[in-house]
Amino acid sequence: MAPTPFRVIRGTATGKPNGEPTDAEIAESLRRGERQAELEAWNRFSPGAAQTLRRLLGPGPDREDLLQEVFLRFYKRIGTLREPAAVRGFLFGICVRVVQGELVGRHRRRWLRLTPTGEPPETAREVPNERTGLCASCQHSETVTSVRGSTFSLCRLSASDPRFPKYPPLPVLACDGYARQR
Repeated sequence: MAPTPFRVIRGTATGKPNGEPTDAEIAESLRRGERQAELEAWNRFSPGAAQTLRRLLGPGPDREDLLQEVFLRFYKRIGTLREPAAVRGFLFGICVRVVQGELVGRHRRRWLRLTPTGEPPETAREVPNERTGLCASCQHSETVTSVRGSTFSLCRLSASDPRFPKYPPLPVLACDGYARQR
């Protein structure tokens, strides 16, 4: 039987038959600040991190940017890793926190819709009604009740301006045509 080949990386034997460094060895090399270890970590761990982002976020153009954010945080925080053999779990935790931050940001951007000029609307300072939003206090809104008892908010601006829907989906959190009732 032929002896198991050992590859020497930065003065340490890997002990793996194919000469690849173990996860723990890559983590230790990163802790020592070795530049080659960054490339090895990227090549070893980025496919798994990308798959985690894809599973948690679904399809989208931001995944590559988020993957880079994950690895920037990973390289920055590798010194806090207590057990080098747990490097994959450490990286998974960073992926989860990056995804959480992205989802919170998406929620905030959806809640605060910007005006066409990119500026926050003045109405963002208003405290909208939970159910109807800004329509509850808008002078252009009229509450309409159907014969079955359902209520709708009719936007009177829709008659003169096609940008405004006749019955906007509620709650309306931002509106360019909003004018407070007097």
